[in-house]
Amino acid sequence: GEPQNASWRGYYPSVESGLSLGNVFMMYNETSVAVGNDGSENFTEKINLLDSGIDGSTMIGLTAVNEGLFWGIRRETEENGKYVEKVYSLTKLPPEEVKEKTVITIACSSSSDIRERILAFNRESVEYQVKVIDYSIYPSYPTNERLTRLNLDMISENAPDILYLKRGFGTVDDYIRQGLLEDLNTWIDADPEIDREEYLNNIFEAYEVNGGLYKLPTSFVVSTLSADQKFVGNEPGLTMEELKQLEKEHPEYRMLGTHIGRDSFLIDMLQFGTAIDTVNGTCSFDSPEFMEILEMVKRFTEEDGTDQKTHILNTEYLRNFEDFRRKEIQHNPQGIQYTYIGFPGVGGSGALIENNTMDISFAITSQSENKEGAWQFIRYFLGDEYQNQVATGSTQEFPVKLSALELQAENATKPISADGRDEDGIFTVPGLSEARVDELMEYLKSLNQTVKRYGEVYNIVVEEAGAFFAGQKTVQDVAKTIQGRVWIYLAEQQ
Repeated sequence: GEPQNASWRGYYPSVESGLSLGNVFMMYNETSVAVGNDGSENFTEKINLLDSGIDGSTMIGLTAVNEGLFWGIRRETEENGKYVEKVYSLTKLPPEEVKEKTVITIACSSSSDIRERILAFNRESVEYQVKVIDYSIYPSYPTNERLTRLNLDMISENAPDILYLKRGFGTVDDYIRQGLLEDLNTWIDADPEIDREEYLNNIFEAYEVNGGLYKLPTSFVVSTLSADQKFVGNEPGLTMEELKQLEKEHPEYRMLGTHIGRDSFLIDMLQFGTAIDTVNGTCSFDSPEFMEILEMVKRFTEEDGTDQKTHILNTEYLRNFEDFRRKEIQHNPQGIQYTYIGFPGVGGSGALIENNTMDISFAITSQSENKEGAWQFIRYFLGDEYQNQVATGSTQEFPVKLSALELQAENATKPISADGRDEDGIFTVPGLSEARVDELMEYLKSLNQTVKRYGEVYNIVVEEAGAFFAGQKTVQDVAKTIQGRVWIYLAEQQ
């Protein structure tokens, strides 16, 4: 017959027969089950799996028996690690048998990373039930409808209680400027079970905006430059003047390796965000400091026929203490003593911190009528169970709790086996010394700048800077053009 239009709206593109419900199609994803008639544009939700205490990612088969009964097949993991498949019946409970709880809504574009915690919280809490509002059901292309929907909800009576800020979900700076987010410092300080002395408070402070903490970081990674101590000494931090002096004293070296692209390094230099403030809607791309950055990037990344030169500065992306071990011991046959010198012009240690691989961070909306419940949910991610998982799990990052960070550091002092060196195919990689661990701990406690990511602004800067790099315009003209375009962009965002 003729093909029919249907909006899958985030459901898996697979179809099960739902004829026993009087419907042609039944769709399911990791959070819900929905049905739709022949030719229907939308599907009607029949089961919210999270509300029913089920992790839908374990469901591998589902069929409708009648209006109040579904049969499903789930894959589970036993204590010995073996996968088993079990058949379940899902029965709709009468409303009077469902215990009333206060509903806390959490807005996200994907709940997969926190789904297990949502299920556990809903089982444990006698007062609150977390319900997911998944904006991924709306298209992100060609227009970002999911962001438009969230922004409209944020200024309406439909505002969620919690924002799960995975991979840039939401426009946090806009929400801060409009007073739509809670200052989480208030909740941390009022919580009798949280002692600030047990945390890396410099990480919290780095995420503050105008003195308030509106986004809760739960882990972090470090982006920086490293160099041999014989060139830069053992103290982190590098000014533009010191960089110029380093270049002058060592003409036989390149400053950066030839593998580092011009555009990517320019973006790296923009990520500490001193030229732009999206919360207050200001920028200063016509400043001498920014023009100095453009000149430096051009000089360091241009091809000059000296590719055989050794370079001094290395770009680093450090996720955990194991990365320190790899850098300083496992992949360091020359025994170089490294200083994580940082990006020039950043100030302080020169390093940039960010959430990335795990990227689990939260905000509480000011409009929420259930702020206490919202805090009860997100405070778990500052606790020992989650922080130790961050420190030692399969996807490690630096945790924000000191005891978990110390556990990660202690593991990096123990020798490990690696492949491929001796006759037996294995060799032992020594651990970091306790003295070096102490130094690195102090280094992590000194970090005070976060990465600022502004995709559209980066595009403007890279596009206009090309004329300067190609010798078609002066640095002053290019900086003036960038300033004008970014200023117009920020004004539009207001």
